[in-house]
Amino acid sequence: ADVTISEEMMAAVGETLATFNRLDVLVANAGLGYRGTLVEAEWSDLETVLRTNIDGVIHSIRACIPAMRASGGGKIITVSSIVEAVPAPGAAIYGASKAAVGSLAQALRMELRADNIGVTNMLVGQTHTEFAEKRRGVSGKVAGKFPTMTPEKVAAQIVWAMERHKRSVIMRPLDRLIVLGGRFLPWVMDRVMYRVYR
Repeated sequence: ADVTISEEMMAAVGETLATFNRLDVLVANAGLGYRGTLVEAEWSDLETVLRTNIDGVIHSIRACIPAMRASGGGKIITVSSIVEAVPAPGAAIYGASKAAVGSLAQALRMELRADNIGVTNMLVGQTHTEFAEKRRGVSGKVAGKFPTMTPEKVAAQIVWAMERHKRSVIMRPLDRLIVLGGRFLPWVMDRVMYRVYR
């Protein structure tokens, strides 16, 4: 299904219920990157990133909640990024979209508590996938100055977080340090991110 189209997500949930008779977990992982300056960007690229990363998460969640309520509860995993807390130059629209995902997760955690639906936000660091090659704007590789994780490691951490009902998960010590730096020493992280991403 195309996550940017609400009706397609509703149809996907309908097929899931027809096959399994219940829906317990949503991993809202569809996402698209952008590399390039905000002002020079093609609006169509920015809109595609926003519609995928924000609208796609919202459509997925709205389609799944009724089925989870009918099943007596469930779990929503939102997949964000450490740039939610530490934006990078050339990735303003991507960072903003991931900050929106983090905000959605925080509010939904409270809104859905009475429905026995937990929400976990995963702040994922650099992962070795085709993500950088497929991003809008300037495609290429992930920033070589930071180590990458495998998709299998990320998937295992998602399962671990879901089973333990975590609110928010930052997977690696390095990523935790980056996020803490962004929150408490933003002027230092501005310099670091500028050097890495310029």
